[in-house]
Parts: sequence; structure tokens; C-alpha cells
Amino acid sequence: MLSKIILDPVGQVIQSMSFEGVNTGSDLYNIILEEQFENFSKYYIADMSFEEFTCKVDVAYRIKHGVFPLMDEKMSYHLLAVVVEVGRKLMQDIEKYFDQPEFNLNAYQQNVELYPKIMQGCYEQFMVSYDGELSFDEYCCKVDIQYRIEHNCFPYDDEYAMAARLMACAIDQGKQMIAQMDSTIDEVMHEEMIEAAADILWNCINDFLNSPIHQYISDEHGYHTSRRFPKKLIYDEDVTAAVDHFCPGEATFIVDEAFKWLKKKKFVRIVEAGTKSKYDICELIDV
Repeated sequence: MLSKIILDPVGQVIQSMSFEGVNTGSDLYNIILEEQFENFSKYYIADMSFEEFTCKVDVAYRIKHGVFPLMDEKMSYHLLAVVVEVGRKLMQDIEKYFDQPEFNLNAYQQNVELYPKIMQGCYEQFMVSYDGELSFDEYCCKVDIQYRIEHNCFPYDDEYAMAARLMACAIDQGKQMIAQMDSTIDEVMHEEMIEAAADILWNCINDFLNSPIHQYISDEHGYHTSRRFPKKLIYDEDVTAAVDHFCPGEATFIVDEAFKWLKKKKFVRIVEAGTKSKYDICELIDV
């Protein structure tokens, strides 16, 4: 039987558990939680997903027993009691919330009904300009978090101010995500442009190395110079003209970036530093 040894932060064994036991415990764990969550949901009037409920149970279990449920060999004895305690605490919290003197149930119910209408409209407008993939639920989650950060409460709880604030948050969050997506697209396009320019630059350098004049220099100074060239070559008019179409008027910047890319990818290397960067002696590495 395979087993898993669990160590504490100083390396001492605190528990040994078989994988077979974990699988068996997982089945029982899910059965208990699903059944209890179903019963709990019948009486709980706020919104809560099964995953949120499970998370709260796991945290409460860890606090009470010092270990997460699936790592506890006595889980079957402890879990139901913890689930009941968590459910009772959640019910008490929601009852206290509705008992607050300033709480207006009518306003809350209006917000519950208005929220999906506002969010659906904002989401449809947002997706027209957004080039990525984002589900309606993911979009709502991001807006809700932004709302909580800005107004220190979730939309439903904001009584009469929710409608205007929610729309403003949704629009602002949408603009941020669109700007981030545009920035990501620009970065990708820039990287692709530099890589394409690097291919052209590599060909230009290779053409120079195969030219008659360079062949003569290699014959005079030895084979070790056959793949070497002065860096100032990349600024020659014919080289800059070959890459100018990528970004007209920015050819010098493009060849500099392309050279850095070739160097990073180890297609070229500097073999002798000059008094200035453009006077470096470089070497083309055949691949």
C-alpha cells in the first residue's frame, strides 16, 4: 500500500496516511458535505456556493482539530459536528445582519433584483471591446471585489447607492481590463516584430560575412575571423533600410533591439569590446 508521510516545518513526522485512506475519506467527506449543504441551503437566505461553504468548514475544522479534514483519520467522527457549528454560525450572522436597525429589507431586495440587470448590460458592452475570454461570473467577481475595495461593502448591502456605484465600478473595471489586454497584445506584437527584424538582421550579417571583401579579410587574418564583424555594420544604410518598414523612422531602434534579441538567443556574441558599443567586434554563431 502506498503511503504519504506528512512532516511539520522542522521535519518531524506528524502523521502517516495511505493514499487509499485518503480516497476513501474523500468519498465520505463529499457525501457528508453535500448532504449538509443541501439542508443548510434550504434555510440560508443569502447567496453561498458549495465551494464557499466547504472552505469555511475546512478552516473551522483546522482551527478546532489542528488538521484539515482529509488528513484526519478521525474525520468521520469530527466532520458532522464542525459542519453543524459552521452552519449555525452562518445562520446567526445573517440573522444579526437583518436585525440591524438601519437595515432596509426592501432596499436589499431591490438591489438583489437590480444587480443582475445592471451587470448583464455592462458585461455585454464590455465584451464588445474586450479581445479576451471572460465569463459573466468571472466579470461579476472582479467588479464585486472592486466595489468592496472602493466602498467597503458588497453591492447588495449598499442600499440606495448601489445602482450608480455599481455601474461606475463595472465601467472602471472594464476599462482597466481592456487596457491591460491592449498592453499585452502590444507587447506580443512588439516581440514578434523584433523577432522578424532579427531574422532580417541575421541575414544581412551573413551576407556581409559571405561577401568577397570579407572573404579576403578572413584569408589574410585566419579562419577565426571568418564569422566576425564590427557591430557598426548593423547601422549601415542597407541594413536599416531592410527593417525600416516595421516602424518607419525608427530603424536604428529596431536594429538595436534585433541585435539584443540575437545576442540573448546566442546567435551572436561580442568577442572584443570597443571604446564605444558600436565599435564592438562581434561573432555570428552558426546554428
